[in-house]
Amino acid sequence: MSWSFLAKSTYKWRGQSWYLDYFYPSNQSIHLLGEKEITHLIQIIGDSKNKVLFAYIELFSMQNLVVKFEMNYGGPEILDTYCYNPIDGQEIEKTIRVRLTKSHLQDLNIISDSGIHRHTEKYNRMLKIIESRQLED
Repeated sequence: MSWSFLAKSTYKWRGQSWYLDYFYPSNQSIHLLGEKEITHLIQIIGDSKNKVLFAYIELFSMQNLVVKFEMNYGGPEILDTYCYNPIDGQEIEKTIRVRLTKSHLQDLNIISDSGIHRHTEKYNRMLKIIESRQLED
C-alpha cells in the first residue's frame, strides 16, 4: 500500500503519550466531498481484531490527522463519527472509510513529498471554495 504523511508528533498529557500524525493517503479516499463542501469531522475507531484505538480527524476538509490512543486495545468495537459544515454549522451524515491496521498505524512516521503535495492540493481547493463564497455574497 502507498501512504503519505507529513510529520509525526508526540504529546504528553496526564502522564500518557499521544501520537499525532498528519495523514494523506494516496491510495484511498476517506470520504467523498461535494464540489463546494468544507467539513470538520472526527471518527473514533476501536478495532478489537487489530487491537488499536485511534481517531481520524479532518479540519476544513484539508488538515488530516490520525491520533493513536492505544496500540494494545482490548476493549469493544467502536466506530463513532461526527461531521459538520463549519460554514453553516449544520451536522452532516457521511460515510467515512478509514482503513488502517495496526501495521499501518505503526508506520505512520514515514514522511513523504507526496503527502506535502496532497496537503497543498487540499489547501488550494479550500481557498477556491472560500473565494467563490465571498464573490457570491
